[in-house]
Amino acid sequence: MALKKSYTILTDSREKRPLPIPEHITVLDPAVRRPSKHSGKTVQIINRISRMETGDYACAEAPFHSLIERKGCLREICGNTLTDDRSRFIDCLDRLSQSCLHPYLLLTASPSSLHDVEYEVGLSALNRLLLPRRISCIMVPASTHQGRHRIGTLIAHLLIEGAIADAA
Repeated sequence: MALKKSYTILTDSREKRPLPIPEHITVLDPAVRRPSKHSGKTVQIINRISRMETGDYACAEAPFHSLIERKGCLREICGNTLTDDRSRFIDCLDRLSQSCLHPYLLLTASPSSLHDVEYEVGLSALNRLLLPRRISCIMVPASTHQGRHRIGTLIAHLLIEGAIADAA
């Protein structure tokens, strides 16, 4: 399979504070049989804002190979899993898991905030919802400008690698 020169990443227009998606990333060339540090190819990323029915970030390849739903903090997770919003959140997770092969929940929170019992219970409730739906959860802090840029790069890799793997 030949690696495309560019990929389009969609960001949901309802994201209040969208993460910065880089203009280029380096990925492992899928044609290489024995990878080394010299096996990378740079691909261009076109970022497009679009109203998305499911998820907050996606590679624009149809059908979606990977989707990422982002949640901003453990307080939001508690609100989604431990209150009346739970059924709406479950519907969101069901759509996410049914809409792609590689669903992700990206939690932009610091693990250091897990010292609060309410947050631990909320995270436990979240895991019980994610596991049967095969949704991977990634928790990364995004409190700094540099951290937000790194998460944008992580999002680009997850989405583009999903498209590459599924095209092979």
